Amino acid sequence: VERSLRFNSADSAYLGRTLSSSGSATTGTYSFWYKRSRVHTGAERIFHVGTYASGEGYPSFHIAFNNDYIEMHCYLNGYTLALQTSAKFRDYSAWYHVVCKLDSTQGTNTNRAAIYVNGVQQEYSSTTWPAQNANVLINTNTSPCWIGRRNTSVNYLIDGYLADIHFVDGTALGPDSFAETHEDTGQWVPIKYSGSHGTNGYHLKFDGAIGDDSSGNDNDWTATNFSTTAGAD
Repeated sequence: VERSLRFNSADSAYLGRTLSSSGSATTGTYSFWYKRSRVHTGAERIFHVGTYASGEGYPSFHIAFNNDYIEMHCYLNGYTLALQTSAKFRDYSAWYHVVCKLDSTQGTNTNRAAIYVNGVQQEYSSTTWPAQNANVLINTNTSPCWIGRRNTSVNYLIDGYLADIHFVDGTALGPDSFAETHEDTGQWVPIKYSGSHGTNGYHLKFDGAIGDDSSGNDNDWTATNFSTTAGAD
């Protein structure tokens, strides 16, 4: 990973876009590298999709750090998906590679969602599995999408660094599509993703204009309150 983006809540910095078409309602994969800067309560979202409007049942999907745990939730008149890791991730000097995959079409409920950290599938302290073929709200047309904030308030903003963000629309993938164990060092390191990103998929490399999609889909994001620093030659 050659570039990262620093999210500083004091700057009210975040990325946003609105979906112009509906992608898969059931299946998708998020892959990203994250370095923590402070404790979050779960209200500060790494990813948030949905209006979170009271008259609509607060429809939303999110991935977040809740204290030292990682959680993935879908909410529509109650939690329809809720996973929180049993493991704690408390190293503020480390980069964590997180993969969250969803596929509610699976017959076995425990195969319908998963969280991986540094290539390892996690165990969970609490679980609510989506119903088979349920809409997990990652792709509804006209839904607002945010990276680094909760939809309802700019008071809930993350502090940390994000790098090499992928969203793959319509395919559930494991971590080996995005990273591998280095044969010499034994470290978990990124690799080039070679597959399709699907209709609403994107790849944010942060090696050009902030928010530019590198997947070929032109699913660009609007950057708010970021500044850039030139890299070394």
